[in-house]
Amino acid sequence: MKSIFWNRRGEFRLLLLYIPAVALTGVFANLRAPVLEIVWDMVFYKGLAFGLHHFSTFDLNRHFPMPPLYPFLISPGFFASDYLTVEMIQSWINPALYFLGLYPLYAYARRFLDPSASLFVCLLYLLYPAAAYTQWSMSENLAAPLALCVMLYAMRLLTDPRPRMRDGALLGFAIAGLVLTRIFLIVFCAAALFWVANRTARRDRDPSPVLMAFSTAFSLVVFSWWQLGYFTNHGPSLVYADFNQNPLPSLLASFFAIFSAHWTGLWLEGGLLITGLVVVQWLIAILFPQQRDPAFKEAVQMILFLYAACTVVVAWYYVKRMGFEPWSISLRYIFYLNLVSLPAVVAALGVLRRASRSTRLFHLGFYTAIVLIFSAGFLIPASWAKFSDPAAFFSNAPSLDFLYQIRNEGAWAVFGFLAGLSCLAGAVSLFSPRAGFLLLAGFLLYLQLSTFDQVDKVRRRAVQDSFAMEIHDLCRQIQMGKWEGLTLYCDDNIPLLVPNLYYWVNRPAGPWPEDGPRPRPPYLLVSRTDYPGGRLEFESGELKVYLFE
Repeated sequence: MKSIFWNRRGEFRLLLLYIPAVALTGVFANLRAPVLEIVWDMVFYKGLAFGLHHFSTFDLNRHFPMPPLYPFLISPGFFASDYLTVEMIQSWINPALYFLGLYPLYAYARRFLDPSASLFVCLLYLLYPAAAYTQWSMSENLAAPLALCVMLYAMRLLTDPRPRMRDGALLGFAIAGLVLTRIFLIVFCAAALFWVANRTARRDRDPSPVLMAFSTAFSLVVFSWWQLGYFTNHGPSLVYADFNQNPLPSLLASFFAIFSAHWTGLWLEGGLLITGLVVVQWLIAILFPQQRDPAFKEAVQMILFLYAACTVVVAWYYVKRMGFEPWSISLRYIFYLNLVSLPAVVAALGVLRRASRSTRLFHLGFYTAIVLIFSAGFLIPASWAKFSDPAAFFSNAPSLDFLYQIRNEGAWAVFGFLAGLSCLAGAVSLFSPRAGFLLLAGFLLYLQLSTFDQVDKVRRRAVQDSFAMEIHDLCRQIQMGKWEGLTLYCDDNIPLLVPNLYYWVNRPAGPWPEDGPRPRPPYLLVSRTDYPGGRLEFESGELKVYLFE
């Protein structure tokens, strides 16, 4: 009998996974009307999207070097004439973009896994904490599938007996798209391209596809930046401040604290298993090459190189930014490393069940040492200070919202509990594929649900802090001129009410005034405190300013 789940070639029909994932996420996002956006980046992307929808009156050059591809893809939402419809459209666009990553991930996993195991990889992708970004207007929704495309085409160039120019061109398109979606991922792209080029040269393979990838990516990025006016921009960036030029005390200690915080955060966001199992797979591929085919060995070697390169650059970046802003645990820069690791991790499940006793003990000991190293960030005071401060990681590292529940226990207690749990789960996973998959899926699901719960709490708190004035109703009334009797409120608890109102109500051209990314006089100002001397002033029927006398 013909199966509805598998095609004639035995491959899983991914539409049967993609459509329910998008539908369930979209329905969840719209169970209640979306309220206030809760992170500055979200409002910024919405402002850019609105500007790109009205491109003739929009100067993107003022927003250098914000990549335009993601805002462009959510800009069709602004065909709608009211705020609620815009939010509804964009709440469906985001999961539709993010879950496109199922397709390159499945194709990449099939390089060294069978169809059933590749399907398990896709299920883990659905459960990964970064799926929380589908509830927000964040470029990660587009960057995640593009990063997987980069890995897929890189693996094709590394492992196909005769690499094709078409795959080189596709790798170039994927790299260009990723750079034009999230600028920091130029590090990921450069590291991947360097690894492919280096391996191609060392193995004396045809370099033409690699040159095609480089030329395609370079040409598309340079042409796009030139057309957007980024090369002629002379103003300060609203997104990336200049690096700190002053000497920093204990430079090495600062770097190590930031680096360790990110490797520990990445380990936690990987459900306590992904990073450790990848390193074990690398060791097995090195010590027992006969147990792994060339595609698998190429994949784990490239993954480990990407882990090192990207995490080092993130740590260096925050060291250089010290003095301009406090550093945070920004897994938004590197969570892609765990996503590209998923196929290798599934391949690691049950890998020791037929090994000799000495081999088992060696790998279990090695895995335990790796877990202790990855979780050591909890024991470094400067790193723990960030883990125990919710403001240091919320939205920048979705899974770390889990620490809201346990951070008061102290560094050693958290270290002991999570490291012990990871060691136990890893030991089970290395002996039983089924149990390992269930454990990893359960951990990832728990982290994701804790993130969704935190997002919901912050949204509800935003409504409470604005005295239950639902923001969409507020925007509709202001837009229609029904402003009499309305009191506009905002304080430190809901600072993004200002730009939310601004991009929807007061939007003649660019979304922000020239003197900065936040509206300032004579632009829209609101306050939580009802000042008796305050008055609403209108100009040509549009809200201009809330003045205080």
